[in-house]
Amino acid sequence: MSDSKGELGPSVLKIECGVRIKYEAGAYSGRCMSALEDRTERAWNLRMSDPQTARQLAEQSREHPGAAIVLAYAQWRASAYDEALTLIGHHEEALRTQEALRWLARAIGIRGDVLLAIGQERQALSCFQEQFRLAQQVQDVEMEGLAHNDTGVLLIWDDPERAAQRFQLAYELFKGAGAGHEANLGLCALNLSVAHRELGHHDLSDIFLREAEALILSARAWPYWIGVINQRLLRLAGQHRIEEARQLVRDTQTLDLPEDSRHTLQFFYAKAELEHGNAQAALTRLKSLTLWLETRQDMLDDYLDALTRAQHATGDLPGAYDTLRQLLQAVKARHARERTTELKTLEVMQRTAEAHKAASALRAQAATLQAMHQSSEELSLTDELTGVSNRRQLTQWTLRQREKPQPLTIAFIDIDNFKRVNDQYGHTIGDQVLRTVARLMHRLLQPSDLIVRLGGDEFVVIRPSAQVDEFQAALETLRQACQDHAWPMDAPVTLSIGLTPGDGDLDTALRAADRAMYTVKAQGKNQVLIFPSTDE
Repeated sequence: MSDSKGELGPSVLKIECGVRIKYEAGAYSGRCMSALEDRTERAWNLRMSDPQTARQLAEQSREHPGAAIVLAYAQWRASAYDEALTLIGHHEEALRTQEALRWLARAIGIRGDVLLAIGQERQALSCFQEQFRLAQQVQDVEMEGLAHNDTGVLLIWDDPERAAQRFQLAYELFKGAGAGHEANLGLCALNLSVAHRELGHHDLSDIFLREAEALILSARAWPYWIGVINQRLLRLAGQHRIEEARQLVRDTQTLDLPEDSRHTLQFFYAKAELEHGNAQAALTRLKSLTLWLETRQDMLDDYLDALTRAQHATGDLPGAYDTLRQLLQAVKARHARERTTELKTLEVMQRTAEAHKAASALRAQAATLQAMHQSSEELSLTDELTGVSNRRQLTQWTLRQREKPQPLTIAFIDIDNFKRVNDQYGHTIGDQVLRTVARLMHRLLQPSDLIVRLGGDEFVVIRPSAQVDEFQAALETLRQACQDHAWPMDAPVTLSIGLTPGDGDLDTALRAADRAMYTVKAQGKNQVLIFPSTDE
């Protein structure tokens, strides 16, 4: 699901007369559900090609819990994340019957997309894993393939090779499923195109993009067709083929696009003009889209960024300054909304647990309380920004180490010139740098390594091993990967790393690693240096 994804294609769920399904306080049971189920299923299948009709059908089918999931999908698409989570939470218990598990898989997938949209990647992954399990249980190819696809979207920017593998699995599933899955297949082809472009496989990327366009257009899955056109516009503009880009936009005027898709296309076209150096044309198009933003707050940051660059390029420096201030306020407001949505997620999950307790009594209650305790413990030991361990986790780990000493190797890592990044590019970019460095650590170091953010731009990594040379090689790979990463600034980000064996007292080893890191700073930065673990 997510903005680069989509899923059409019927997955028909028949409920014959006489089947009893508990809904809330038992609003319906023992009735002929075939017509109601068919109408709700039709709403689900129209949510991409005709969202207005899909919403109307869902409103007419309120007795069916699946109708709330169609409406939750629409709310997610409109970036109304709190509303989407509330709808899912209120109806999730009604979906926990064998007859409704397909709708439950859909609901869990939407919840995962919301969590992914607000940056809660680990929680989103848990949702996609549950979606996959439910899909296999009810043999739903659509949800099984989308679980693979959504996991690929989660991986795409940090690990495009693994993302491509996930997209390929989904692609093969939908290709084998045959007719009715054209939009799903086109979605996977689109994501494979993006992944292969990230990997430098440009010819293969273009082949998948052409296939995606044909499939998604035939399915009238307009939000994902817009994604295809955006890719084509960006590539044409990048090759300075702006006339072809303009013709591509003109060609779309003959299509019966939903209003939001038309406006989204105009925004992407404005960005293509801006990339090609036609700032005035870009500015004119951007200013015509102000009303569109009232319903697409998810695009506000990107829009204000493009508007700032267009104003600056046309010499409107006061306007660019004012828009930049609006962008700063928009980012702050988005962070506040994301924080609210995170709290809403916890509230919704708590309400769902209470409903499940009513149905499953003490056993379900105990399981819920245990899950909440584990979640709370994990949050208290995790750095909120980067997702790695925090100082509290390091303290607890240190106490356990003193009880049962073991060979260690310790690295002290500092991001070079990080204050300058914050000063020149803003704290939003600075936060992005911190998160990316943490992700590189997770990807390139061992799962058994303890990665801790001490605060600011300082990290500690503790490896339960005495193999200093092996750890040094891994840290050198990390340093080089960080230097070579495609950062959103003009200059690379580098690391100063001090390394020491922990063959003595842990506190002593930490101080030695810290001294080694500061020695690297003094010697020019961007190095890995080993110090012996001896106190001065």
